[in-house]
Amino acid sequence: KRFASIDQISKEKFLISAFINLTNLIKSSRDLNEYLQSTLKDSVKAFKFQRCSFLMLSDDKSQVKSRFVFNDMAEDDSTKIVFNISQSDNAISRVLNSKMPALINDYTHRQWRDLITKELSTFIHEGALAVIPVQIGKKPIGVICAQLFPNNNKTGKNNKTKRDISTDDFEQLCSLVEHLNMCLTMIMTR
Repeated sequence: KRFASIDQISKEKFLISAFINLTNLIKSSRDLNEYLQSTLKDSVKAFKFQRCSFLMLSDDKSQVKSRFVFNDMAEDDSTKIVFNISQSDNAISRVLNSKMPALINDYTHRQWRDLITKELSTFIHEGALAVIPVQIGKKPIGVICAQLFPNNNKTGKNNKTKRDISTDDFEQLCSLVEHLNMCLTMIMTR
């Protein structure tokens, strides 16, 4: 008989709590910001991401910029993020246009090489990135970006240990954002 590890149990509990928080918000709030912040903070806690951001699509759809950014403690992070998505085909514009999430554990892989701009490379910071579209109905309003960064080894050398976002975590995060999208659609069409 297999037993779940403590990490597994807490992740599942955090995830269920995140779904419940969003569902309960429907009864009490029409403020998109509350839904987005709740989802980002709960994602950091459940998946132990080091940074989780909501990048909002500009009115002219030429760029996305940080609306909310939370660090690994689920606290506000002052990082300012802006990506131009109209001047080049890049991973974020591809996610917004296709409305399909992307998991980028190796941005140098040939699948991503042509879609990683200099700004995106700096943003990814040799780590892993999940990009998931946020939509009201079928209309994209931005993306949620979840990130893991390389760990520094304790060997005294400048070696970094690469950390990937697992497929399970990515799929569960996508489900949480889909639930967020349903909640946003419900409150905006009431």
